[in-house]
Amino acid sequence: MHPLALLLKEHEGWLVRRVRDYAVEREYNRYTSPLEEAWRVSVAGLTDSICAALELSSDPWELGPDDDFMHDPVAAFGVQEAQKHRTRGITLEMFLGLMKYYRQAVVSQRLVE
Repeated sequence: MHPLALLLKEHEGWLVRRVRDYAVEREYNRYTSPLEEAWRVSVAGLTDSICAALELSSDPWELGPDDDFMHDPVAAFGVQEAQKHRTRGITLEMFLGLMKYYRQAVVSQRLVE
């Protein structure tokens, strides 16, 4: 298993709490529950998509203007989650902000290791 995938899986609870705390602190939780379990589903989904992408290739992910994102597991998860969030009144900007906090949580965890 890729080291990043292992890190994400082993520290899921910590990531869930960290992402939720970032979101609550910055009022991103206006349209969703502040309960940990509600956030666990989202974090687990993103983690699973990242792990699936790492299984396809552990090379650094490069984004090109002609790339086919329809078959990319991370992009597919992002589109699906953005659509679900939109039905609850969450704007694309707010959704992208939440993804930024997921990244910050991962980066800060990685630095602790």
